[in-house]
Amino acid sequence: MKKLWPLLIVLFYTSTFANTIVPEISRDGKTLNRSALAVAFEKRNYVGGEIHDGDYQGENIQLFGGAFVDQFSFQADVDFDDDLLDDDRYDVKAGYRFASNMALALGVAATDFVDDPSIEVGLSTISNNLIIAGSITANIRDNADDNYTLTAGLGQDEKSLSWEAGIRYDLNDNDDDLLGLFAGATRVVNNVELDGDVEFKTRDEFTEIDLNLDAEFLVHKEFYVTPGVFFNYREVGNNDDDYLGVSGDFGYRANQIDATAGLDYVISDNDRRDGIQWKINAAYFF
Repeated sequence: MKKLWPLLIVLFYTSTFANTIVPEISRDGKTLNRSALAVAFEKRNYVGGEIHDGDYQGENIQLFGGAFVDQFSFQADVDFDDDLLDDDRYDVKAGYRFASNMALALGVAATDFVDDPSIEVGLSTISNNLIIAGSITANIRDNADDNYTLTAGLGQDEKSLSWEAGIRYDLNDNDDDLLGLFAGATRVVNNVELDGDVEFKTRDEFTEIDLNLDAEFLVHKEFYVTPGVFFNYREVGNNDDDYLGVSGDFGYRANQIDATAGLDYVISDNDRRDGIQWKINAAYFF
């Protein structure tokens, strides 16, 4: 099991990634969409960055931003990883709304650790206030098994409530296919915003559950605090491992600026995941 942890750590991005099907509505406008499907109907203009360091994720610097112009939407981020596998990441997602209720989605992601990029192509549509979307992501590798990920789901995106649910299915050349189910929601009630998402993955001799919950409380309109909790459980064969983390963010949001400073504390039997992580990020909206 310990051999899997370096890969698991690499998969953690610095800035928060959330929605897969519907655009992110969080008041923390620095939250990025994790799929091109969600970017297809995105309408944010922003640029920002983050730096974090600590015991379990190491030092990272990330630059990110997004924009929408006429029928086009974009999201891009570059993650400079100075520790662990020194694995820089590059990710661009875009959407083209060729009709009022339909959009094409395209995403390209690459890392220094894996030479070949991943390419996502999908279609998103709005029907009766529901967003219904699906995509295929191709991971073609010269020195490893090819992999294709099918994603499909639906959700609703409103000013005070956003939710989504869907399925992922990874097709591998070695017949070791992976089934994943995901769901998430954001609810805004007056000065409180509640966010939560859960993901379940399974295949032969493998199970993983990932859960994240947080609540943002506005203080005097310009400042906010965001306590949160996150949990991961992974079982491979006869081995299992888990970690539990708590987070606390303090932020300022006014004058087209959103800035946050925060701490995460992770409790785990695995020393590579146990410890404290700090972060500072900020974005400008235009």
